[in-house]
Amino acid sequence: MDEDGKIVESYFLIEGYDRTNSGELVSGVEYDRRVGLALKVGPLVREITSSDEELFSIDSKDSRWDELKSTSLGRRLIRYVRGEYLKIADDAEYCLNPYFEVFSLCINRYDLLNHIGLINSVWGARVKEVVRVLNACVDDIRCEVRSVAFKKRLKSYRRSVTENYNELNSYVNDLFNIHARMLVLRVDLSYLEAFRVEGGITFDDAWQHRSSLLKDLNKGRFGHLLGYAWKLEKGGRKGLHYHLLLFFDGAQVRQDVVLARMIGEHWNTVVTEGRGSYYNCNAFKKSYERCGIGMISHTDALAREGIREIVLYMTKLDEYFKLSVPGVRCFGKGVRPKIPHIRRGRPRVVA
Repeated sequence: MDEDGKIVESYFLIEGYDRTNSGELVSGVEYDRRVGLALKVGPLVREITSSDEELFSIDSKDSRWDELKSTSLGRRLIRYVRGEYLKIADDAEYCLNPYFEVFSLCINRYDLLNHIGLINSVWGARVKEVVRVLNACVDDIRCEVRSVAFKKRLKSYRRSVTENYNELNSYVNDLFNIHARMLVLRVDLSYLEAFRVEGGITFDDAWQHRSSLLKDLNKGRFGHLLGYAWKLEKGGRKGLHYHLLLFFDGAQVRQDVVLARMIGEHWNTVVTEGRGSYYNCNAFKKSYERCGIGMISHTDALAREGIREIVLYMTKLDEYFKLSVPGVRCFGKGVRPKIPHIRRGRPRVVA
């Protein structure tokens, strides 16, 4: 896996948790579902496709006691035939990574989920048929992934992910090309548990709330805002929620933790009229190895790398599954700043 992939996974694991008021990490249902999809199924399918070995065979030490013999890759495939993985494929609000689509398609084609109990305990005369079915499923996975149609679907799926990353990364670099110091905030905006249920907060509600908050921010209610980016997600545990990245003029604004708290409280009480909840990432910025939030100078290479990791998280999480609802935007950023062609004064040091 490339370096970007490692960074995304580290952020992905952290974001799968919730935090208590004291900042302690606590796991939840959404974490299990996401990790199951992102870190297990995709790599499994890629490994199966890159191999031609037969994953299942018959152990015939005694013809009366034939047993199922599996390679380590085959055992992983059986282990991942679980209802909570396949259930994600039934969620119409998500567009799934094509690797996971193939996994779901082939597992369902051979009805393996309903026969997993038999597979795990099979012996004797039934082993031959189980081996045949399992190897046929593996062959189908390989055939699907190696097809021209799959490669086209994968390229199309990844295109928007790459475009969003490049656009946001370029946008942040443009901001730093103009401003020597920026106060960078990251605030995660969500809703109280009572409003996450079916019939509670709708996509239209979330759109109106985000629009209202950005309007207040752009009016300068919390200081001189230079730029922003947002990502809408929907999870089984958190419901609809936003990841918000904000860039303020570092020459005019200070106290990032206080400012992030003010914005979060404004979301809670004013924008959502008491229905909101938020998490102040800046309050725990010391826990990040490469901190991309707080007061950041354009010459601070480590902090700039931290921002790049946040950009990766906000855009490349879609590498695994995309929230895809007609008429609903899930990602956005501010207008790209105009960079002067001629600058007066002492040249700046390139970060």
